[in-house]
Amino acid sequence: ETVTEIGDYLFHGCTDLTSITIPDSVTRIGNHAFSDCTGLTSVTIPDGVTLINQCAFSGCTGLTSITIPESVTSISQSAFEDCNDLTIRGYAGSFAESFAKENNIPFQALTPLTGDFNNDGEISADDAQLTLRAYTEHVAGLKSTLTPAQKQAADVNGDGEIGVEDAQLILRYYTEKTVAGIDITWEDLLKK
Repeated sequence: ETVTEIGDYLFHGCTDLTSITIPDSVTRIGNHAFSDCTGLTSVTIPDGVTLINQCAFSGCTGLTSITIPESVTSISQSAFEDCNDLTIRGYAGSFAESFAKENNIPFQALTPLTGDFNNDGEISADDAQLTLRAYTEHVAGLKSTLTPAQKQAADVNGDGEIGVEDAQLILRYYTEKTVAGIDITWEDLLKK
């Protein structure tokens, strides 16, 4: 059976817990799920989680870094209570950044991989196709559902817009680097 939630108080007070791997299927982190787990130092929330509930990580005094994906759209004010050395890592323009600023928590912006529209860690023809689809939806006047990270990853030519040229460059990069085995960088490609 698939785990979709880290339940309330599930790991509360597990002081010997030093690391966790949250399954990709999880969408919600419950109340006090990891509270008072003083041995935790770093946590990565998987993409797909939308909610970090009350006191989820409160009292995790050893927690210095938490990476929060763009899928998270709700974080309880008390989620990181007494995590005094915490830095939130996330994408610029995300809910995580807003939350960090509103709560005076240091924020470190993640930089998406240039050309990696779907954020799977590699550049492929799929990324070019998705970039082209985003462009055609924009031209058709449809409401954009792109995240700030997707916009940044897809705008490979740096003109502030996602267009046909970006899709072509992504496909060319993929073809030259992966298919042809040429050691090319984005800088090299943009000079051509």
